[in-house]
Amino acid sequence: MTAFDTELALERSEGAIAAELPAHMRAFAAAYAAGQPAPTPPPCITDMRALAVARRALGYTSMFARARELARLVGPSLIEADPSVMRARSVSDRTWPALLALASARDAACRSIVGQPFLETMHVWLGVRATPGTPEAAKPHYDPRLPALDAVPPKVAGWDEPDGEPATTLEALVTYLSREEPLARPIGILRTDARPRAFIIEPRREVIVVVPRSFATPRARFEALHELGHAFHALAAKSPPPRVLDEAMAALF
Repeated sequence: MTAFDTELALERSEGAIAAELPAHMRAFAAAYAAGQPAPTPPPCITDMRALAVARRALGYTSMFARARELARLVGPSLIEADPSVMRARSVSDRTWPALLALASARDAACRSIVGQPFLETMHVWLGVRATPGTPEAAKPHYDPRLPALDAVPPKVAGWDEPDGEPATTLEALVTYLSREEPLARPIGILRTDARPRAFIIEPRREVIVVVPRSFATPRARFEALHELGHAFHALAAKSPPPRVLDEAMAALF
């Protein structure tokens, strides 16, 4: 397949996503805020052919950024739809063995779908590095001398307790952030008891953020500000940023 054919196929996949994904993301945000199961993703982001197009396009410098964005949308959707991953993700126990089982299931699914380990594949798709392949000596390793943990450590004391700080309104948070990053479009807000989360409906055009009803605790303020950081960056950035930069910007906010 020539570069022209690859770019034409890439544009077709991008067009399908532009047409179908925004409505899905709006429905996803509403379901999340209401504590309901996520809607079935549209075929455009669970299509093996779209992932094949993205992987071919990654080989061209002129298409690399667009191909990475397509792979970032389609690849994880295919991995998360794998039956073994779905079973591992459904386990409610917050333990290290459960997280290890989920990581192993994702790695097996990724090897089956793209022929590469999950971690290094996601590093490429999320913009941590440009190409797959890491020397063995540079890969992270686990020290067997460290004590094994059976459960995730408890939360920091006072994290979910009102700490006497003045009550903070959502409007005050947005106004404060706007001083640093003025917005041309408003952020859609859903007030709920669910954990805060940002949903990018259309980069630079529409973002919905799920936020708590109260901001009286350190956790509520921290998580709301982080997700609002994602929203501000999505509306202000000229192009969809690599995930590593997106998380850095949210942390900065």
